[in-house]
Amino acid sequence: IQRYVLAVHQDNTGAVWAGAGPGGLHRWKDGQWKQFTLSLNGLFPTIHHIEQMPDSHLLLATSLGLFRFDTRTGKGDPIPVRGHNGLLIVWTVAAGPNGDFWAGTKAAGLLRISPDGAYAERPPSGIPADADI
Repeated sequence: IQRYVLAVHQDNTGAVWAGAGPGGLHRWKDGQWKQFTLSLNGLFPTIHHIEQMPDSHLLLATSLGLFRFDTRTGKGDPIPVRGHNGLLIVWTVAAGPNGDFWAGTKAAGLLRISPDGAYAERPPSGIPADADI
């Protein structure tokens, strides 16, 4: 892997995934690396975090929003999040128990997002959206 790596994850099959930037997702399996490329409108995101979904998908937090990656087909698709027009920088993500997920973002704070991205809501209080660390 010739790019910087920000995320590493071992999936439920034992494969190791490394998220790099820009656009690189790499898998170590059976003693070999394989590279997969993600893009959105000709741009290549940096992968910040990798989360295992209950099925064969990985959920990827990136500099260009959320992506759902199918480990069987090797295809990754962006998840459009209503109200954010693909401009959502996502630092980290966690799968929720009902198929939804939680995303820690740069500008919108903590969001709970439906699996299809049709709704995204902030918790009613607590973590501010504009907190600088």
